[in-house]
Amino acid sequence: MGTVKVAHQNAAEDDSTQGHAIHVAMHWIDPKSLPETTGSITKMLFNVRGDCDGFLLDGDQQVHFAPHMSAELLKAVKVGDKVKVHGVKPRSVELIVAASVTAADGKIIIDHGPQPKKH
Repeated sequence: MGTVKVAHQNAAEDDSTQGHAIHVAMHWIDPKSLPETTGSITKMLFNVRGDCDGFLLDGDQQVHFAPHMSAELLKAVKVGDKVKVHGVKPRSVELIVAASVTAADGKIIIDHGPQPKKH
């Protein structure tokens, strides 16, 4: 699947595909088939373009998601909210790559893949 870099590790190298190699396959996986992690959001994480692409759960568990999920997630969750994440943990990286996030109100935000670019 290629390499997956820790989000925010080296902002100087950031581009639209860095850290997102695993997202190529995430949108076709049934999120409920993946391990579940729960916790409270303690910090939102943003990339150099200003997209929210992750958060910390309980102060130390990094959850990463594709930037195309940013707007929907920012409307559904905030710091202090208890959430449920279905995702995968890449080898050698201490983070979870989310396929879905369930907000405190039960709304489920699923990675359906990025919208096709308009030409």
